[in-house]
Amino acid sequence: MLNGIKSSIIIKKIFNLLNVKRKLKTVLYNKRFKKCLNLTPIDYMKLSVIYIIEDKKGKRREYDSYSDELIYEGECLNNKRNGIGKEYSNDNLIFEGEYLKGKRKNGKLYDKYGFLIFEGEFSEGKVWWNGYGKEYDTFHNLIFEGEYINGIKGKGVISENKINNKIYIKDIDNNDVKYQKEIKNENELKYFKEYDEYNNIIFEGEYLNGKRNGYGKEYNENNIIVFEGEYKNGQKNGNGKEYYPNSDIIKYEGEYKNGQRNGKGKEYYLDQLIFEGEYLSGHKKEGKEYYENQKLRFEGEFLFDKYWNGKAYDYREDKIYEFKNGNCKFFKEYNYEGKLVFEGEYINGRKNGIGKEYDKVDYEGEYLNNKRNGKGSEYNKYDKLIFEGEYRDGNEWNGIMYDIKNQSKTEIKNGQGFIRKFNKEGYLEYEGEYLNGKRHGKGKEFDHYNDLIYEGEYLNGKRHGKGKEFSRRCLIYEGEFLNGKRNGKGKEYERSHIGVEYKEKDLIFEGEYLDNERWKGKGKETGIGGILIFKGEYFNGKYWNGTNYICDLDFYGPYLESEEIYTNGTKKLIVHNEEIRNW
Repeated sequence: MLNGIKSSIIIKKIFNLLNVKRKLKTVLYNKRFKKCLNLTPIDYMKLSVIYIIEDKKGKRREYDSYSDELIYEGECLNNKRNGIGKEYSNDNLIFEGEYLKGKRKNGKLYDKYGFLIFEGEFSEGKVWWNGYGKEYDTFHNLIFEGEYINGIKGKGVISENKINNKIYIKDIDNNDVKYQKEIKNENELKYFKEYDEYNNIIFEGEYLNGKRNGYGKEYNENNIIVFEGEYKNGQKNGNGKEYYPNSDIIKYEGEYKNGQRNGKGKEYYLDQLIFEGEYLSGHKKEGKEYYENQKLRFEGEFLFDKYWNGKAYDYREDKIYEFKNGNCKFFKEYNYEGKLVFEGEYINGRKNGIGKEYDKVDYEGEYLNNKRNGKGSEYNKYDKLIFEGEYRDGNEWNGIMYDIKNQSKTEIKNGQGFIRKFNKEGYLEYEGEYLNGKRHGKGKEFDHYNDLIYEGEYLNGKRHGKGKEFSRRCLIYEGEFLNGKRNGKGKEYERSHIGVEYKEKDLIFEGEYLDNERWKGKGKETGIGGILIFKGEYFNGKYWNGTNYICDLDFYGPYLESEEIYTNGTKKLIVHNEEIRNW
């Protein structure tokens, strides 16, 4: 086939030298060249990615035809890897163990630096898929031992660095020792890691008799810690800390009992102490509350987190409001930042009677058990009347809604009608059908700038049925909703430039949704600046077939760092050595 190429004589001499040097006798041709009758061993080496040299005892070596590097040596049967063998990459051992019909069956897997990362069973050549195995970190510490089922870890045991009869739990990022505990009975103490169905860690810590006992940490779906502390019989018991979602800011620190805050504790709001005192069954019992500026807000007794017996302090004035058994004839309530949110009467720890509310709209009227009930009026920030009439369970029931801009009004009777509701800024908030004091039927929803954000069907105050979502006047989703969330079949679009009226951009996903998440179908994800993150198929809310692009940024802009190739849910990582600019 390549006999006409002049350089074939030189290549043939090189091949002969290699053949003599390795003392190997036969060259097996790649299957795709079987029909090429005139193909010589040299031609085969030039055209195939891998060339194979086999001896008489059923053993063979495979080489990369471009770099001439050894990639496999071991036993073979029927022209496939079968039996004991070793696999290499860039002259480094990456696997040693047993093969069956060309695929890994059992053995040890190494990273590119030669560190052992897994030993155990393989399923159809896949690691961490089905069977029993052990997983190690880069320091050769055992991080998981147990069963794998369809690529998901089951519960596994870890035994970390036992030194001087102590167990040391290391921080993943910097390897600093965060906690240590004496081991009295090494056979009883075990350290576990738990994983969810998507292989994300949800807990790591000490176990006793199959339950969480001792020190442990809980994580959210983004692998960020949400709690750390002591456990007993599977529940939080003892001292612990809670964190705000996706941050390292402490939300609560103190004592727990049977999984709830119980005993002495402190609560924080964005790094500021807002409560210190006693808790009972998850609720404040007695203590002191503070405003954001650390001025005293309340001191005394609580009942289910409500002021019950004690003194409340005015944020702006030098006034004290007395609470007795949850009752206070007149009270000015401020939030933690010191903004007035309510003034009026409290009975049994709740708003009851006549009061004023300062929130999305200003309200003045009657309350019953913390809800607007009875006669009342709403005003926008310009003190213009936007509703007056009767409320029931917090909803407008009978009355008139005023459109200040268009000098018009709509009437609602017995909680139903076609209404136009406005926010505190004077902008239209909702236009559509009402039933039982809630959005029900067809309607339109608007943001604070009077831009349309939803058009479609409602049920009992929530988006339900068919509808469309908009962002900055651009269609971003159309499909089905259930209980206020995307559920069912739908299409998602990339947002166009600002100011383009309802223009459909590129379709980025089409398929099924579950609780606002893409569940099954084809689509793509983009990041800041329109950088492609993923393109392919989703199944059960996970990447199933396609490519996940992992990018980074530097002075020159974004570049592709690596790719995760998904095939039927199985992930393969490809690392790029060279930066790809303008990607």
